[in-house]
Amino acid sequence: MSKLFTQKSILFLSALYSAALLVIASFAQAADEPTCPYADDAVILYCSPVSVAKAGCAMNNKYGFKEEIACVERALDKADLELQKLRDKNDANFPAEQYDYFTKALRDVTGQASTIRALICAFYTYVDGVVVALELPEFDGSSNYAQKACEGLSLSLIFNAKPSILDPRKIVPKRDEIQLEITSEETDLTTGKLTLSNSGKKAVVYFGGVKIKDVDKYAIVFGSKSNVAKKIDRFQKSNEFIVKRLDDSGLIDERILKTQVFETIVKAINDEEAKRDRKLDDRMIAIRGVVENLKSLRFTIKADENGLKEDLNVETANEEAAQNYVDLAVGAVALAKLGAQKKDNLKEEEKFGLELLDGVNIVRDDVNFKADASISTEQLRKIFWLVKSKIDK
Repeated sequence: MSKLFTQKSILFLSALYSAALLVIASFAQAADEPTCPYADDAVILYCSPVSVAKAGCAMNNKYGFKEEIACVERALDKADLELQKLRDKNDANFPAEQYDYFTKALRDVTGQASTIRALICAFYTYVDGVVVALELPEFDGSSNYAQKACEGLSLSLIFNAKPSILDPRKIVPKRDEIQLEITSEETDLTTGKLTLSNSGKKAVVYFGGVKIKDVDKYAIVFGSKSNVAKKIDRFQKSNEFIVKRLDDSGLIDERILKTQVFETIVKAINDEEAKRDRKLDDRMIAIRGVVENLKSLRFTIKADENGLKEDLNVETANEEAAQNYVDLAVGAVALAKLGAQKKDNLKEEEKFGLELLDGVNIVRDDVNFKADASISTEQLRKIFWLVKSKIDK
């Protein structure tokens, strides 16, 4: 596969993107088509490593991140040394055979001699999308509801090349507490399960790898048996979820909270109130009042050579609720600015926070509360150094 990006730019952008996400909260939307793998999920968190790399390389080509890249290179050198020390210890608990296979495969694919660099470059070159999704069961007030909800959790990795090096038989450690079973193996479909044992308790994680319909892209899905089977089947029937996002120029992050999320929170609060047989405290009542007027929440981040563009859209129950959220948000921003102005010595991160707040726009559009903001390449540079200063302390 031809190299789309320079290796150093990819390495740097992986660090820069991670740093930026420490100060950016994000939520996004997924398709509702019946063939969409995530149509039944109430929470969908999507990001595209390949799109991050493309945007990052464009930024680096235009503005240059020489000092930042040098800083990342030094950090990667240290990480490689620590990893090699761990490998050289010959600890019986260290999966040396699997580690050696995996690192050699990554090095062969990327041409990188460094294990850490090979991993990062492979991730930002071959992974089109990472999707964490949650399918919520109907709230029933049971004590094990949280456990049942976790069964609806899934992780999907979308590759732009066949991930043949990820043979689970070669990368899963051979231990008594980890049992691997391949349940089906065909040309474009592999399924299996991992049984994990700990102190007499067992947990089973199912997985499936499949070629996505009509495109040279592949998905690996982890989750419960039914969830994996459903998503694999839908990936075989439609490629719209992935194609739509990759065709959206500059989209690096898109996430959604659907109506069911907010309905479940309200039901849980009402259930707690009923069990107590008395009114909740003012804080919980306020939370319920806010949440019960929310219908959906979507947040996207797009990137190009000039930085990031963030867009938030919150659908509410009515225009009055939407205006209340606008007033609340505008008031919170004003309060934050006023509080900062009263301080004699602002920290660097506080000054930067005020700078970001100045770029936030908040409006109401019918029943929707909307907000958007831009983060320039120079501001991304500031985020990088602010985060580094915190790590170095």
